[in-house]
Amino acid sequence: MAAKALRVLISGGLAVGGVQTHVTMLSRVLRAAGAEVTVAASASNWPASALDDLRDAGVRVVLPTFTAMRNQSRLAKAEALMTWPFRLKRNFDVLYCHGHGRMHLWMRRFLHKDGICIYHELIEAPKSGSMMARVASSMDMIIAPTETIAERVVDAVGPCRICVIPFFSTEYPVAERKFASPPEKRELRVAYFGRLVKHKQPDWLVREWSKIANQFPLAPARLDVYGADYPDDPMLESLRGFVREQGLENQVALHGAYDHNDLSLLDNTDLVLLPSRVEGLPLVLLEAVQHGVPFVAMNAGGIASLLEDNPDVMVTPINNADFVAAVHSMAYKLRNGEIDQQRLSRWAKSRYGVEVLSIRWRELIL
Repeated sequence: MAAKALRVLISGGLAVGGVQTHVTMLSRVLRAAGAEVTVAASASNWPASALDDLRDAGVRVVLPTFTAMRNQSRLAKAEALMTWPFRLKRNFDVLYCHGHGRMHLWMRRFLHKDGICIYHELIEAPKSGSMMARVASSMDMIIAPTETIAERVVDAVGPCRICVIPFFSTEYPVAERKFASPPEKRELRVAYFGRLVKHKQPDWLVREWSKIANQFPLAPARLDVYGADYPDDPMLESLRGFVREQGLENQVALHGAYDHNDLSLLDNTDLVLLPSRVEGLPLVLLEAVQHGVPFVAMNAGGIASLLEDNPDVMVTPINNADFVAAVHSMAYKLRNGEIDQQRLSRWAKSRYGVEVLSIRWRELIL
């Protein structure tokens, strides 16, 4: 008699970006291993095509009628509370919860009596006493993306069963590519990827760029900013106005939203900058290093883990002056051929590549 397929329920809001990449890839890996996978979310801003891709892979997707991430969240949760007891059977073997929120506590009812509940906050460790910490402490296992964040989880929730494993940063293996010769004296192509929010400091980077990039070894250098506004605090049009007023169109370009799966943008990038003061383990840095593109970032969240045995990236204290100094140091290394893109790509793929992580996640959950 064939073994019964493991039933996995994935719970958490479906946000675009890193969450979309990780949940999509995790669902595919589990389905390929023979598991029955259900994704249940009370909030989603995924495009319809992304949800259809999940269904095409054999994943059951359960959403309320009202799924907008913002204005209709209360209606969506109310509908989920009323209808999911009839739509979801209480026979799941594993409940995998991503993101914070007390909804995960309620979702435990869909496990059978011997089922296992796994909690995974993709961005940062919970604060002691917070709702996130209360949710995490009730789980059978907690997943953290780095050792640093794991230590903070334990500080917040106390002794617990915890596993350190990075999340999926891309849906497909990063292809081998030819690496450009050292930039020497040509224009350096520098990029910021991510949401346009205050704590990531893209506004500071744009407004200070003419000062940061006014001399060799960084100059001549162009800054490309890829990312969408955060609805609560839009800054894109303001920054575009600043670039026009200052006549910086040849030095700075703000491209707006981009396709997170389009890694070809990194083909024309020499250096990625992330002056963010609050992070977990940023998706953009994992994508960059797999593509052989070095970065300079501030030491937020678990970013320092990307320094391990890796001489081709720089992580600075959370200080703008130190960050600028590191950008100039990295520019010098780039122009002198001291950054080995092939070495960087091999290092990243051995730790964060799709093939490696597929094995680890499959073993963990199944």
